[in-house]
This record gives sequence, C-alpha cells and structure tokens, in this order.
Amino acid sequence: MMLMHVHCAGIRARFHGLYELLGLQSDPHADRHGQDLGFNNTVSFMAAALDPKFGFRWLQDHPGSEEDKEELKLKITSIHRS
Repeated sequence: MMLMHVHCAGIRARFHGLYELLGLQSDPHADRHGQDLGFNNTVSFMAAALDPKFGFRWLQDHPGSEEDKEELKLKITSIHRS
C-alpha cells in the first residue's frame, strides 16, 4: 500500500501544473519544488485530445459525474479559442 501512495504522490507532483490548468483538485501537500516539466502548458493536453487514437477516452475513467466530464471537455476544447 505504501508503494501505491508514493507512486500517486509522484504523479501528482509531476503533473500538478496540468491539474491546476484544468481546475482539478490536486494534493496541496504535493512537492512542487521539483523540475517544471511544462505540463501546465495547454499543448500537453490539447495534443492528447486531438490524437485520433486517444481523444477524450480518458474521460471514461474520470470519477466525476457526466456533467463534470462534459464541463472538463468543453474547457479543454475552448482553450484554443481564448
């Protein structure tokens, strides 16, 4: 179980910029003093969303309601128009 917590903390620390950009709740105790890997750039998720093989399939596993998923999808697709 400890390994899983360490792994999840590492993911949250690495992708905290993406969590913040999308307005998703991230761990407030995550180590944010590490290397900035650029995941707070809209290109990161726009590339994934535009990939015909993956698109928005990851939303199927999103724990939120259908309304939350649709709001997140609209947020991503409208960013390039801002």
